[in-house]
Amino acid sequence: MSDFLCSSTGLSIAHEQILFLEPSCGDGRLLKALYDAGARRLFGCEIDHDLCTAAMQHCPCAHVAHGDFFTSSRPTSALGSLTIAIGNPPFSQFSNGRHDCQPSLVLQFLKHVAYQWRAVVVGFILPLRCAKEEFTSSALAVLNGATGTSSRLWRLARTFPLADTAFVFEFRDSKVVKQPSVFQIYTSLEISE
Repeated sequence: MSDFLCSSTGLSIAHEQILFLEPSCGDGRLLKALYDAGARRLFGCEIDHDLCTAAMQHCPCAHVAHGDFFTSSRPTSALGSLTIAIGNPPFSQFSNGRHDCQPSLVLQFLKHVAYQWRAVVVGFILPLRCAKEEFTSSALAVLNGATGTSSRLWRLARTFPLADTAFVFEFRDSKVVKQPSVFQIYTSLEISE
């Protein structure tokens, strides 16, 4: 997957110009997998203190920030880099003893990676329902509105179905939640006028 994400930039995964951003990095497993695949510039953000600490231990080669991703912005050290956002953003919130779907939460993540982080590629694991035309149209509207310029156009590059997707919430009650999911990749292109 990382090779496919990088292919739209024309650069290899290890290229110094690519910054991989994991906006909700959990315990850092994905950051570690990216590092093992050759990525060298890695940035993660995690709101949960225990998970953030685990991510720092799991992938000491990455810069992991503790805090709310929505208050983060692209560091000056990332200027001139091509940001690739990759991950599994939260798409539901737990309240009243059940998970409530929050499709707007995914859209907020897309907007923040496009606007504040100026990502050129976004690859997110999302619920299967996000593969529907209604969601992808909303996602593209958010992404294209977030760039604030008509010189950049976002498109849905690829949707990969993920078989037998289950998520383990290890830092809570070790509950396994089965969630049919897809891996969606959005890319932005420079438009010459």
